[in-house]
Amino acid sequence: MPAWNYVETGPAQSGAPGGLQPEGPGEQDYVEFLPFAEASGNGPFRVDSSGNMTVNGLAALKGGTDTSATATVGSPSFTSGVSLQLNTTQDVMLYIAITTSAALAVAIGPLNTVTTALIPSASYALSVISIRVPKGWWVKITGTIADATITTITC
Repeated sequence: MPAWNYVETGPAQSGAPGGLQPEGPGEQDYVEFLPFAEASGNGPFRVDSSGNMTVNGLAALKGGTDTSATATVGSPSFTSGVSLQLNTTQDVMLYIAITTSAALAVAIGPLNTVTTALIPSASYALSVISIRVPKGWWVKITGTIADATITTITC
């Protein structure tokens, strides 16, 4: 499967390349996908043989994204004061539900020596803390982990 390059073109035409049509009545533009000149995929984005797209730069996805096919739910086992890498292939939503009262602090970072304190050391009661953790990043929870239910969902 070749890599594809996004190219915006002129007035909408019946039978636009790639079968793309204007979004609605009165729309005057359509998009066309053309193969890259280089097989290396050094342009705006590339699609590999599995259909996975890699974007070089910022992607504006008007319709959102759908990660339902690869989403997983987990219950990681943290040890107080020890960093844990939650996922190496996808971002993760981390939910910490405090079931009674717990004194804890949460920090994250791209290395196992986490450097960004997100939740200061304090006592929390009957609450849910949610944090989006980038793929490959580490999380350290310090405190009374036994009083918390910890859940992850990949996204």
